Amino acid sequence: MQLRKILGVAAMAASVLLGAGCATKKYVSQNIEPMKLRVDSLDEKQAKQGETIDQLGKSVEENEVDISAAKERLGTVEGRVGDAFTKLGENEKGLNELRSRIANLDDYREAQQISVLFGFDKDSLTEEATQQLREISTTVSSGKRYFVTVEGYTDQIGSAEYNNELSQRRGDRVVRYLVAELGIPVHRIFVVGLGKERLVDTSNTREARARNRRVMVTLYSADPVTTASRDN
Repeated sequence: MQLRKILGVAAMAASVLLGAGCATKKYVSQNIEPMKLRVDSLDEKQAKQGETIDQLGKSVEENEVDISAAKERLGTVEGRVGDAFTKLGENEKGLNELRSRIANLDDYREAQQISVLFGFDKDSLTEEATQQLREISTTVSSGKRYFVTVEGYTDQIGSAEYNNELSQRRGDRVVRYLVAELGIPVHRIFVVGLGKERLVDTSNTREARARNRRVMVTLYSADPVTTASRDN
């Protein structure tokens, strides 16, 4: 540091003067020592400034890491949003197709209806139930303008909340079979769980309760051949 060099020169000069008998200790204490103190103070401030700069550098590095991580998370979110829009487009395409096919509901008639029964507190399909559902596929295989409604029901035992949930599970089970096993497009199917509403038999017998534990599957078609065969 330039000031330290100057101080060194002053100290040497003082030494020469002292050796020559022209300087005193009072002169050194009043002039040289205060200069040394100021130099030491400046060195201390410079060291603190260096530490501050190092801390700022570390903070910048940490911020850069955080920014990189945020960019990665943003990229992941953007990818998920893109997937969601892709699926939304596919669903919209299916809905548009369905709207175009049932633009005039007056043309649609009930072509077939089956009642699939379930065991007490069960939502699994029996072999008899799957055989009944396969009858639907025979009808829709030759049709182009159709849709299917699936209505789940329960008996009158239990709370309304539980029965609503159970009836929805039964309906969903039928829909999965229609889509996965019979190849019916999911956008052609409407499903609802109605719990213990619309009982087919209100008597409190075992047989009556068994008839109420059902899913009603109804096929509606606007194809002339299918509708005509229903009318005949």
